[in-house]
Amino acid sequence: MQRLKTKTRTRCHAINYDGIEIFVSDLLSYGNDKLSSNIAIFDLPAIETCLNRDDCKHNCYAMKAQRQYPDTYTKRALNYYIAEKRPETFEHLVVHQLAYKPRPYVRIHSSGDFFSQEYVDAWARIVASFPEIQFYSYTKVNHLFDFANLTSLPNFNLVQSILPCGAQNFGPKKDIIRLAKKHGAAVCPYGLINQKVKCGDKCRACMTREHVVFLQH
Repeated sequence: MQRLKTKTRTRCHAINYDGIEIFVSDLLSYGNDKLSSNIAIFDLPAIETCLNRDDCKHNCYAMKAQRQYPDTYTKRALNYYIAEKRPETFEHLVVHQLAYKPRPYVRIHSSGDFFSQEYVDAWARIVASFPEIQFYSYTKVNHLFDFANLTSLPNFNLVQSILPCGAQNFGPKKDIIRLAKKHGAAVCPYGLINQKVKCGDKCRACMTREHVVFLQH
């Protein structure tokens, strides 16, 4: 995929939204309470883009921000619209942004999940275009779509949100410690060992490990 160069500083893009031209900011954000600012993040709406959600929709951590901050849902909803309805525009804008303002890591979804095969394939093309960037994501739908092209790329890691025993990869402290030992999983230190340890700084387990467990929050 050809990379695009830009000198613009406004970072706004015109999108035709069902016949209405609107302007949206860059699709990726940078860091949050848990993630270092050296991580670019692409988010989708929580729950509604998660096809395998029945066992976690009532305690979804990503809903908290959507309830507290209306602009968070607006941003995620626009990302979803562009990715689903304007897939070529989605690829164009993500590649454009990563070329203009690169980060060493990209987290695909701190909210949401892969929702179609076309969407999975789009990310495979994006990841292949930036071999110098480490991409990672989590999913509960690896049984619904073919991730082979994406997971075969050396700069992409997929963390399974469902452990081999069928349990979810988050919960109370005693449960995740037991599950980590059972499956040889890494334990996310955030909130468990040190609240200040951010992903992308001292901890990079999610960039390399298939199984990571998290303290429920």
